[in-house]
Amino acid sequence: MDWLKTILTKNLPLKALALSLAFAVWAMLASNTTTEILMNVPIEFRNVPAGMILSADPTEVQLLLRGPRPILRRTRPEEIHLQLDLALSSSGNQQVMALSPQSVEVPAAIEVLQVRPAETRISLTAAEAAVPSR
Repeated sequence: MDWLKTILTKNLPLKALALSLAFAVWAMLASNTTTEILMNVPIEFRNVPAGMILSADPTEVQLLLRGPRPILRRTRPEEIHLQLDLALSSSGNQQVMALSPQSVEVPAAIEVLQVRPAETRISLTAAEAAVPSR
């Protein structure tokens, strides 16, 4: 048993240093692992014309996101924005709007690979005036 004790304790400071370096390298590589996740986020509609009621199908999309595992774990759906500006859309009450990865705002180091579904159908109808009660 003395030989085992000698092997384990000989050059102990160098062995501790080597173990520390190995752990540091492992931790650095493990934290930079790129991963992909699916996340559901709502579609945000901007500049809805006054006096109009908006209906859309769907109102939520599923995003395929890629990025460093620690950043993706901390990212919440509230930090991701898919905004459609209705002021820039073509005229007409009913239309189909394309949804692309480029229209999604995400935190730095995250990439949007896919938006599912790739389009939403919107309809604008005039709000009915309130009928006065007698």
